[in-house]
Amino acid sequence: MSDISRPLHGVLQRVAERVWSEPDLEDFLAWRGATLEYWLQIVFAAVAGQEMWAATGETPLVTACPNARARTSVKWADGALILPCNAGVLVEIKSVAASRLKNLTSVAADLAALAAVDWPATLALPGPDAGVDDRWWADRYRVRDLSAMSLALLHGVAPVASLEAEVAARLDNGLTGLRARFPDTPDWLVRTERALAQPFFTSSRPGTQRSATILAWLAPLASYRD
Repeated sequence: MSDISRPLHGVLQRVAERVWSEPDLEDFLAWRGATLEYWLQIVFAAVAGQEMWAATGETPLVTACPNARARTSVKWADGALILPCNAGVLVEIKSVAASRLKNLTSVAADLAALAAVDWPATLALPGPDAGVDDRWWADRYRVRDLSAMSLALLHGVAPVASLEAEVAARLDNGLTGLRARFPDTPDWLVRTERALAQPFFTSSRPGTQRSATILAWLAPLASYRD
């Protein structure tokens, strides 16, 4: 796999700086009408798109680890990147309130679904599709090295950085569910477990009323050479 660690870490740092610079950030973090996922997805795509190709919408893929209730192996990732070196990154993005930490368990399943991607089958998906970035249908063919990344914005009243142990426990709950579904422990599950053992990126912003932490986990997948 191409070494994407430095450029990807740089993108995440700039995403965090952009989020933390929002003048009404604590009002954003206190919003109860819905999650902040779409906001984070837009910020991520806008910032990453200044340096590389970044999808401006969801991206279809074929996975060996679909949602337990899904009737198809096709899933839509929240985002995708193609770096100048032709390395690709499939991305899932979540926003989780500290009062609803149980929702963090789905981070494990989301990352596993990307780690279990069937890339040749993904390339065979027909297009275009009105809901998918037009350039994806052509640019996906130049991807040679692939990684999966899960990005999460954790926010709440408490100092969110103090929830580290509880975050780890929720992620392990998610992995326990995956192990029960796939007792043969496929390679993509092993890679997911390794990725979730340690965040690839962390940035925190303490506030007077609300605090937040951005976390990211990165799993290398495979190389696809002609």
